[in-house]
Amino acid sequence: MPIFSCVPFTCSGRVDVIEKRQCNLHELPAEVERSASCLEELYLDCNQICEIPEGLCRCKKLRSLSLGQNKILRVPPAIGSLIALEELHLEDNELSDLPEELVKCSNLKILDLRLNLLTRLPDVVTRLSSLTHLYLFETSLTQLPPDIDQLQNLRSLDVRENQLRILPPAICQLKHLRELDLGRNELSHLPLNMGSLEVLEDLYVDHNVLSAVPDSLTSCGHLRTLDVSQNDLTALPKEIGDLEQLCELSIAENRIAALPNSIGRLKNLVTLKADSNALTELVPTIGECSSLLELYLFNNQLTTLPATIGGLKELSVLSIDENQLEEIPSAIGGCSKLSILTLRGNRLRELPLEVGRLANLRVLDLCDNILAFLPFTINVLFNLRALWLSVDQTSPLVPFESAQDPVTRVKVLTTYLLPQGKCQEEAGLMHPRRVSAGVSVRFGSEEGASDEDESVGHFERKGTPHPKTRSRAVTPRRQSIDGHFIPHSDSNDNSDSTLSLRRKSAGDVPNSDGSIFQRSSQIESENSEYRSKAHHSEAEEVNGVKMPKSIMRNVSSTSRCHITIVRDAISGFGLSLAGGRDSEPFKVNDTGLFISRVVDRRTFRSSRIACRRQNTFCERRLSCRRASSCGLPK
Repeated sequence: MPIFSCVPFTCSGRVDVIEKRQCNLHELPAEVERSASCLEELYLDCNQICEIPEGLCRCKKLRSLSLGQNKILRVPPAIGSLIALEELHLEDNELSDLPEELVKCSNLKILDLRLNLLTRLPDVVTRLSSLTHLYLFETSLTQLPPDIDQLQNLRSLDVRENQLRILPPAICQLKHLRELDLGRNELSHLPLNMGSLEVLEDLYVDHNVLSAVPDSLTSCGHLRTLDVSQNDLTALPKEIGDLEQLCELSIAENRIAALPNSIGRLKNLVTLKADSNALTELVPTIGECSSLLELYLFNNQLTTLPATIGGLKELSVLSIDENQLEEIPSAIGGCSKLSILTLRGNRLRELPLEVGRLANLRVLDLCDNILAFLPFTINVLFNLRALWLSVDQTSPLVPFESAQDPVTRVKVLTTYLLPQGKCQEEAGLMHPRRVSAGVSVRFGSEEGASDEDESVGHFERKGTPHPKTRSRAVTPRRQSIDGHFIPHSDSNDNSDSTLSLRRKSAGDVPNSDGSIFQRSSQIESENSEYRSKAHHSEAEEVNGVKMPKSIMRNVSSTSRCHITIVRDAISGFGLSLAGGRDSEPFKVNDTGLFISRVVDRRTFRSSRIACRRQNTFCERRLSCRRASSCGLPK
């Protein structure tokens, strides 16, 4: 074979392919006319071309013509001379009609008219009997022609984002149609004989006003994708399980109250989006969908989950946010491949121990529940990259401490984010998150006094170190399939820093070397240095609130308080502390401590400390003493 035989041009300089996209052309390049006798493919998308010259129609061998995203107003009748044309791309121009001569392009298979202002489908289109792909996305169509069934070779029809209110019955006679996109129209119903589309594989009718799906649709045995989301459906066909090839089913944002029992027969179902409906229960047969990878049930009215959910061995994503769940079945441990589990905004009081069997779990979202603690088995989730307990949480993972369930005496885990807000509210311990600029530490002798009577100037306030608001941008929940999830890095780079942030708890038993008291002394010395550096800035602004000069003089004054907490031999100190240097949550240049958890309020009263909001211990020394005969230094 000669060395130059594969080069797509002849010695005369003529070529068979010209590609000049985004070249700011206002007319056809000169080489088109020079290569008219042999040109087969011409790509001139994204230019400034306003008309198709008659000279282009001399390209008798042209098979593919792409003129998308230009400013073409009309197609010349001479286009009918391109008898070899197979693909014509005219998307995003300013066309309103097509010439009748286009029917002479008898080999035309692909016609792309997207983003033009047609308002009606040109009559010539239904006479292009060889068409296999017709794209009419956003062309302001109000109806389809009644003779659309003449396109017997049509495989793909896209009429998304138009103003269609009704479909012609003839559309069900397109025997070779595999993909039909009717999304974002104004359809109130579908033809009753939709089941006649026997080879249909993908059907999109989302964002319409459908009140029902015809039962005949279950006869489309090759259907792989069905999207009926954002309609007005109250139920699905009872025999939807007959769609044995179905892989993706989206019924989100409807008014569906229950799933049909036959859904368990969908053995090939990979993704089920049933969020934002009126589901009150999940049918037990859901556990028979053996191929299910993603299950979205958020924003429903579910109160329980069936134990059969443990049969979803391939499940990777389970989203049940914003429901009314009070418990999770222990069978959840059977979902061994579960990677993302979101349970935000429910009424969960505890998690089953079996959650520790989710060895592949990477993200666990438990925000806005009423959890008092977590099962100790959380410790064995070695692949966990994010555990969200509060919307104010500053990092994906927080340090845990072991504790004991006072009721069952079972070992559990706790942290400064537990118990959750709803739990504290039910127990009468919940207080507003916002703290006034006044004093928040009170002593037993002042317990009966109101906040208004307390003077701001008793001691210097450094600001309660509440957890910081997450600064990362949150992806809108419906931007993607799982867009409401936060991506997390696979690396373990921050593992050491996470461990180093472990806070000291007042419930911990001090070491023999008195490490807790050494820390208290260190806080006092560090705070002395801190006062000299931060005195000026704190006098001007307290917790981000500008203060009048008269109050600033009071804020700058300081006093030292010694607080003694007696540790009970059984119940411990009855509180947990957070804050301090190298601990989380923290505030820049603030090494103060604050009470993050109250276990036994009687211990507080015996220590003459009133629990009100989150009491601030800024620049104060904390002394602890055992209740036993051997005293510890203050």
